Amino acid sequence: MKITFLNIVVSASLIMASSLSFPQAEQNATVSDSEMTVSNFEEIGYPPLARQTRTQGIVVVRVRLDKDGKVADAVALSGSELLTEASIVNAKKWRFQPNAKLTAIVVYNFRMPRVVCNLKTAASFSVLQAPNFVDITGCEVPVQP
Repeated sequence: MKITFLNIVVSASLIMASSLSFPQAEQNATVSDSEMTVSNFEEIGYPPLARQTRTQGIVVVRVRLDKDGKVADAVALSGSELLTEASIVNAKKWRFQPNAKLTAIVVYNFRMPRVVCNLKTAASFSVLQAPNFVDITGCEVPVQP
């Protein structure tokens, strides 16, 4: 009886471990460009502190989708701390065509060319380049005398 009980416990543990590792493997699987179709893109502004410190760079965000293509969760895979939080918040507002993996990747490119903003325009702008690349350009705010 003890051997049978031990076999059941070990078997149940192995089944649980394999079922927990499957979603992880699926989540880490490569998502091809053809599997990502954006149905709603939300513009993103340059994070103020990042703009002030002229922080630039790439942020990669993996999003988990629900069955309707809404973003259920987002996590930054890489990028500057001054840029990742705004990227995650922004990615959660997007909507995709659902895919088999229920996953998408969004790549943000934050740039600060040496351009001074006109006070009547925005301090930054973003452009989606299909399927999943967002180019965010910030500009310097002129110093008031």
